[in-house]
Amino acid sequence: MLTVVRVAIPVGLVLAAIPAGDGFVDNPSVFELDGNLAAGDTFSGGITGTRDWANSTLTASGLGPDVITQTAPEPGGVPAPATFPYLITDPFGDTIYTTGGSKDILDVSNWKYTSGSVPDKDEITHAFAAAYSVNVGGGEGGGTPHTWIFFGADRLADNGDSNIGFWFFQNAISLGGPANATKATPFTGVPCPSGSSNCLPGELHRNGDILVVSAFTQGGAIGSIIVFEWQNGALVQTLTVNAAECTPNSPSHSPACAIINKSPVPAPPDWQYVPKAGAPNIYPTGSFFEGGVDVTALFGGGSAPCFASFLAETRSSQSPTAQLKDFVLGAFPECAVSITKTCAPPAQLLGNPTRVHYDFTGNVVNDGGGALFNLTVVDTFPAGATNTVLNQPATPPDGLPAGATAGYSGSFEVPTNAVVTNNVSASAAASSGGSNSVVNDRNGNPAAAAAQFGIQGTACSVTTNPALTLAKSCAVSLVPGSAGVVLADDTTIQVCNNSPDNATVISGITLTNNVVLSGPGSGTDFNIVSNLTLQPGECQTYMPRYVPTQCAGGPPTLTGGRCEFDDTVRVNTAASTPRDQFNQPLPASAIPMPQSASCHVCPFGACTLQNVP
Repeated sequence: MLTVVRVAIPVGLVLAAIPAGDGFVDNPSVFELDGNLAAGDTFSGGITGTRDWANSTLTASGLGPDVITQTAPEPGGVPAPATFPYLITDPFGDTIYTTGGSKDILDVSNWKYTSGSVPDKDEITHAFAAAYSVNVGGGEGGGTPHTWIFFGADRLADNGDSNIGFWFFQNAISLGGPANATKATPFTGVPCPSGSSNCLPGELHRNGDILVVSAFTQGGAIGSIIVFEWQNGALVQTLTVNAAECTPNSPSHSPACAIINKSPVPAPPDWQYVPKAGAPNIYPTGSFFEGGVDVTALFGGGSAPCFASFLAETRSSQSPTAQLKDFVLGAFPECAVSITKTCAPPAQLLGNPTRVHYDFTGNVVNDGGGALFNLTVVDTFPAGATNTVLNQPATPPDGLPAGATAGYSGSFEVPTNAVVTNNVSASAAASSGGSNSVVNDRNGNPAAAAAQFGIQGTACSVTTNPALTLAKSCAVSLVPGSAGVVLADDTTIQVCNNSPDNATVISGITLTNNVVLSGPGSGTDFNIVSNLTLQPGECQTYMPRYVPTQCAGGPPTLTGGRCEFDDTVRVNTAASTPRDQFNQPLPASAIPMPQSASCHVCPFGACTLQNVP
């Protein structure tokens, strides 16, 4: 299993012996490339290292927020120890290269493997790698982030020299199935699609895949390191470092170095290392190899590729055409992407039909170790959403650099002012023209986010503020009756939706008018309208007529003066509940008080005689 780690370390600051502005991969303040696995060694300049392969902080829980991710070996492989999740174990005879097409100069699609054995000196038992982001130059808080990758492997026996190589692929390379001693099985991956700018159609390689080659000598000496890069269907040598042995007491190797143990060193017991000859968990001289490379420097200080797979192999020589022998394959998910999302207030209450309009913004974040391409956002809008808009983030021509963000935005409308959740996810490609295989953040979690809209009391919500008004007046008229002309009470009732937002619809309005027809205490309810719906700003007027048989104070008389007829209209909440357009009951403050009117007449001219208007 492999782990990828990002730590920001101003190299020129932490190691006094290094001139400011220079970055050397054998800087022990970043990682101890010293030929053993134990952390805490002391180096010149008063530096005590804190990171090495046996360091318990190189675990899923110990690296803290700087962890990008760690993954498991190939399916069916040996599980990594819990304390060393980056370790890939290669059982004896598990997988080896086979057929003449398995050459580093050929595309991975030509490689094949089988089960079987190779000479003990070429038999890998473990492989491991880690990637860091290191600020090179500029002093504290400055400098340019570089991707440094540290890698290593051990072998079964030290009974001869061997050569070793480390591939870093941008494509996710995997085995095509279980190894079979009688069958050659091809490696698999996502073939390059037509029209891609960084690979040839059908290839599993991408331009910028790198191969680091060195020697695994019996005596523990390192001669040179050669770095190859895959370019347009060919393996091209891009760097040679002579006298490439790491010297952490006087760091001087940039951008690559390696070192082999020159004396027996302990292996962590959890690794269960058993050499061909010697004590368990002890590396004989020349059995443990580790190295480092400044990947950013290999690419001229520009954006480094974002790798997805790792392969360690033994080889017959350092030549690009060398015969390939044993290999260990695992994931190296250096790429990582995350996403944020938030409401962009204010929310808008709209009518006809009733709905709430929300805007949102967010960022796609490259929190991995290399540039990302084809940034894509998928938005799962709330149920019932309409008029949905999603503006995708723009991908720079050279990819989104590590640590950079790309904004996106959008909007939607929902027929409710209740709280709704809007989910979003992000994906990206590790290379230009590649597939969108980068879907997790630096912690291995899906690149997803959710935002809530409509939480009352926040700027991302709407308030309907419904308001009903009720008015009443009356007039008295004489109308024909069966026994002659009679007195009638003509009432005018008006109910209005005067909600201040000009968007609130109110329904479920029932009006009841209580009329005194036959003397004191004889009020009778008459229904005016049931379940009325009023649009914003709408009013409805009703003009019922009643013929009372008595005045409010008793029967009319010639000298009784003013004769009153009373009636009262109210919003009858017992008959139906007024609700806003979101089917929420109106608060009591939005329902008007009952309105009364007293109409008087002057029978036989009595009011005039009494000087009462």
